Amino acid sequence: MTGNPSDRDLAVLSRVGRPMRRANFRKRVWRPALVRAGLLGAVTETTDGRWRAEWPAADGIEGRPR
Repeated sequence: MTGNPSDRDLAVLSRVGRPMRRANFRKRVWRPALVRAGLLGAVTETTDGRWRAEWPAADGIEGRPR
């Protein structure tokens, strides 16, 4: 998206209200959603009762924050 967005443009906003970059969207939204849906990697419970999502990345296993 360049210039001023119109009413028809779609954007996923970051925490500060700016359009999220494609790489950040993929890392922070899309891949975790695939893991939660059971389509990629796995979600496991940690010893302290929290949950951790992991999926294969180009350089091995990538873990996400709980």
